[in-house]
Amino acid sequence: ETSGDLVFGTRTGTDGTVAATERIRIRNDGSVNVNSVRFTATSLGTNASPTIITLGGGVAAAAVTGTFAVTGDVTVATDKFVVTATNGNTAIAGTLNSAGATTLSSTLGVTGDATYAGDAVFSKSAAVVTHTSATGGLSIVSSHGFVEVEGVRFIGESMGTNGFPDLITFTNGVVNINGTIVHTGTTDHTGDFEVGTDKFQVTATSGDTTVKGTLAVDGDVTVGSGNFVVTAA
Repeated sequence: ETSGDLVFGTRTGTDGTVAATERIRIRNDGSVNVNSVRFTATSLGTNASPTIITLGGGVAAAAVTGTFAVTGDVTVATDKFVVTATNGNTAIAGTLNSAGATTLSSTLGVTGDATYAGDAVFSKSAAVVTHTSATGGLSIVSSHGFVEVEGVRFIGESMGTNGFPDLITFTNGVVNINGTIVHTGTTDHTGDFEVGTDKFQVTATSGDTTVKGTLAVDGDVTVGSGNFVVTAA
């Protein structure tokens, strides 16, 4: 029985002139030092930091409170989480949940769908969304609402604005315009032209024009080569 520490060591000589090198120290507080490693109950560490690793806690686990430096590969359950030491490549077989922001310094490759609960923001000065497959196409679809591009709203086969979502509708090869057309340039039209279904009709193949309303003309009217002329007053 001793009230102090119990120390075991080794010395190079046996004549007592050379001080012993401490190897094991059993302290009076119940901790044990082996060389420079301290054991206290289920914890391992150093004299300055005695609980760097704690074992147990009712489960087969080890808790590390300091930095964990590994020079080889790190694997969890064989292949569920693998970090390759030579290049830092990380393979995750399960779901990756990140509570904070994630910054990627290189390209992100996704082989499946990418689901966003928030917005997708592009900080590049001239950003482009590109479809690179040799077949198929690119579709931007809203399952329950609309798609809006710079103030132009798309809903199904209709285009418009927030207040007037169906100004233009495409149906079976027909373009229906539900608002007023303000036109300042030239329009080249190869098909028939209709206003109000049948109120004003121009037949593309012949140029025949049917007007069901009143035709108001401010200038002269000439039919043929002068066979019928009306001079405006």
